[in-house]
Amino acid sequence: MRRTIWLIVMFPISLLGNWESIGPYGGIIRRIVVSDTDDNLVYAVSDADCPVVAKSTNGGISWTIISTIPQRVRCLAISPTNDNLLYAGGDGVVFRSTDGGVNWIQTTVPTVYIYDMVCHPSQSNVIFGAGQYRSGNYPPAFVRSTDGGVNWTVVSIGTAQNYGLCIAVDRMNPNILYLGAGKSTGPAKIFKSTDQGGTWTDITGSIPSSAYKVNSIAVHLTDSNIVYAGTEAMGIYRSTDGGVSWSQVSTANYNYRMATSLSSPDVAYCGGKSEIYKTTNAGASWVSVSNGLRGYEFYGLAASNQNVNLVYAGNDRGAFKTTDGGSSWTPINENLAMGWITAFTNAPSDPSVIYSSLGTGYFGYPYIFRTANSGTNWTEVSSPIDCGVVCEFAVGYDNPNLVYALEGSG
Repeated sequence: MRRTIWLIVMFPISLLGNWESIGPYGGIIRRIVVSDTDDNLVYAVSDADCPVVAKSTNGGISWTIISTIPQRVRCLAISPTNDNLLYAGGDGVVFRSTDGGVNWIQTTVPTVYIYDMVCHPSQSNVIFGAGQYRSGNYPPAFVRSTDGGVNWTVVSIGTAQNYGLCIAVDRMNPNILYLGAGKSTGPAKIFKSTDQGGTWTDITGSIPSSAYKVNSIAVHLTDSNIVYAGTEAMGIYRSTDGGVSWSQVSTANYNYRMATSLSSPDVAYCGGKSEIYKTTNAGASWVSVSNGLRGYEFYGLAASNQNVNLVYAGNDRGAFKTTDGGSSWTPINENLAMGWITAFTNAPSDPSVIYSSLGTGYFGYPYIFRTANSGTNWTEVSSPIDCGVVCEFAVGYDNPNLVYALEGSG
């Protein structure tokens, strides 16, 4: 009788080698925040179903992916008094980290989809948020925690269906809060509270319904009467009387995020669809400061409180930085592995040549990259493709420079 003996050799996983990221690097960034006391400490969170959190300790020269959050989040806030205390809000949930984003503790807030969060300027355990109340007519909602995010109070604002999209606290009087709301079919709304969110008053006033959404809002840091509101379709509005009346001061649309700086309170920045705008006269007028910027949807924007000319921005292309107040911007994407890789193909005749495509979120414009040294260096390849995403490459069998791309829209 012949017997067959099988020899099974088990290798430890450690002998199989570790994986490392080789790029190409970049977005999609949903939020970016900077420490109030350390200009080099920056955090960014991606726009994804399982977002990654990146941290830079050298002003964006390089990044480290430090964690993932198990659910999509729409906002990120950092405590002004504790650099290790971070908050992220999502659909019916808040995540908080007490160790600089390495670990996250989940707290359920079941009745609210949270779209924006801001910390109290001097009390690290007090956090405010804006969202949508997921019951009744689905009106805007306000959330507040006074114990560092462990427990949350929810306040429904009004009765009309709408999204609470942004929130701002008056630094001179933290009992005063502003909440911007809206949806794709309008009407745009602004609400004000003078009791730290207990009650709210509609102060939309002359802002037209056709503005659709108040996506961003900010309060002047030393003059409580001055408030800025960025709308979806009717530009930027300013109030000089604490929200009693409003004036249109810019026609720029898609104003997703605002940033101010204690070092120069009359200066503010606003991130839009494809540009960033700036005011130097307390919001009376705004100009584009987008030289060197690329991409869409600047949801990420943070200015240094120590240096008004230092601003970090994030969009579908990754992260950018200016040190001259927006006169020029530099991409800062080293090791920022947030890209949505939709295609990745070697050249048959030279495997060290690889083509890769980064998809870019809602607009879907793909960015194509090429490496000739197995991923050590990547170069962006100009492309006429302006819609959809690239889902496959085919490279010429004998010619690594001959490339076909299958684009999602045909």
